[in-house]
Amino acid sequence: MTRSAMLEASGILTRLVAALRDASPGQQGRAGSDLRRAAGALIAGAEKAILSGTLGADLLAIFQLATAAGVEFFPMDRIRQKLLTENPAGLPAIAVTQAGVRFALSQMALRLAKMDYVSRDDVDRFLTITNTAFAQAEEAASDQADAVSYRSILALHAAVTRDLTERGRPLPRMVSYSFPRSMPALWLANRIYGDGGEAAQLVAENRPVHPAFMSPTGRALSTHTDH
Repeated sequence: MTRSAMLEASGILTRLVAALRDASPGQQGRAGSDLRRAAGALIAGAEKAILSGTLGADLLAIFQLATAAGVEFFPMDRIRQKLLTENPAGLPAIAVTQAGVRFALSQMALRLAKMDYVSRDDVDRFLTITNTAFAQAEEAASDQADAVSYRSILALHAAVTRDLTERGRPLPRMVSYSFPRSMPALWLANRIYGDGGEAAQLVAENRPVHPAFMSPTGRALSTHTDH
């Protein structure tokens, strides 16, 4: 491996690991401490990890620690998208980038499996995001003629799609509402659902400045939630 190839690969690895470390919310607790310690060790030993062949396991461990430390779906997806802008030239840098993208997808899939969804629209939003993300990874694996990675990405993509589709099927759709003037969330919940207990859902969906002054127009579930 040439020195320039090593510098390119270790640079991408360092930026990736630092992004995972910094994405941890609050940086508190044992999980955050474990992430910072492991990230620091891998950054310091980036070249050694690349040369020794342990990089895959070391990097996967960082991704898993990041998830344990509270890095959620969207920060992980931003890290994945940032990797796609690296445009590596050498084979080691390409390998680091592709491994990072695939590990990010795996952690995003884990987050999706643990999330609670309120409506089918919510599920559809995540389906759109994940379909785009997986399609990019599938195309990259195909371009590299990496049949093993391509099949594993395709299988995970199918599992995520199947899970989201099944979980979204019984959920209500979001609908728009419109009233002549601003009203309190409690009034709207009683008017729309016949149930003031749904006020919190309206507030969460529409995010008013104050629950007593909801916008005259907004979004609500087509049926009320079960308690």
